[in-house]
Amino acid sequence: MTKVELEDFVREVYASFNQTFYEADRDYILRAWWNLLRDLDVQQVRQRFTRMAVVAKFMPTPGMIRRAVVEGNLDVMPPSPQEAWAQLQRLIQGMNSGTHASSSEMHPVLGTTLQTLGSMAFGLSTNGDRDFFMGIYSERLAEFLANVYKVEQ
Repeated sequence: MTKVELEDFVREVYASFNQTFYEADRDYILRAWWNLLRDLDVQQVRQRFTRMAVVAKFMPTPGMIRRAVVEGNLDVMPPSPQEAWAQLQRLIQGMNSGTHASSSEMHPVLGTTLQTLGSMAFGLSTNGDRDFFMGIYSERLAEFLANVYKVEQ
């Protein structure tokens, strides 16, 4: 995205949400948006913004738009902590019944969580175990998303 495209886009965002774009703040506003969106394709940014504008009640921040674009480019979003817990329970049930799921069906975030937990992962079953697992999974998920959302310098 060029700086001209960015300014045009930012003005469109402000207009779409009936917000005033003050010329006195132009440099600060554009710098903030440039720092987060400059490495993204302007067409993808516009496309994601249009989808967001239809349902959003408040003007999205540049970070929200960045996350929407990056998530739209992911092949598979990582499961939420609750979904990951359910997947672990299915793996445990499969192991106990003699069937094994392949690791290709597992999102890498769940895989790294299971590596962190080691063999203890397959003995987790109580509510306390769930909270323990979800805490570790949430840490791994945050690391994964920080890497995915990173801004290219």
